[in-house]
Amino acid sequence: MKRSTLKAHYNKWLLYLKKKQEIEYLYDTRRAAQPFRISKTSTGNYYDPVKEAVFLIDEKKEELYKFYIQILEEEESIFQWLDTIPDRRFRSIVISHYISGMNWKKTDIFLYQTGSGSCSSTYYNRYIEAHPEILEDE
Repeated sequence: MKRSTLKAHYNKWLLYLKKKQEIEYLYDTRRAAQPFRISKTSTGNYYDPVKEAVFLIDEKKEELYKFYIQILEEEESIFQWLDTIPDRRFRSIVISHYISGMNWKKTDIFLYQTGSGSCSSTYYNRYIEAHPEILEDE
């Protein structure tokens, strides 16, 4: 496993959460720029913004689902790699940060009940320095 692979997975997870939030934003009709109403276009057809929004939401949900499947497939390989590592604390840090998408501060709160953000990142970096064989070269 490469460190860049872990970082890329973390970024994909954050992107997934952002896309999910964008879909939730589309559901909120109070945020619409103008009131929803059916209007006639220049070609004589009727335009329904609500139907358009529903179509857009369904389309984005399908894309999000495909993206989520990709993330799960990557997680499977990360878990296989983690199974080869004997240190439970290191595995917990990798799962919390890279798989669950927590930043270092939230990882510290989750694992150590401190909010410094340096405990878990320091342990992670020191463990890798002490065991360079667990990560492949870039």
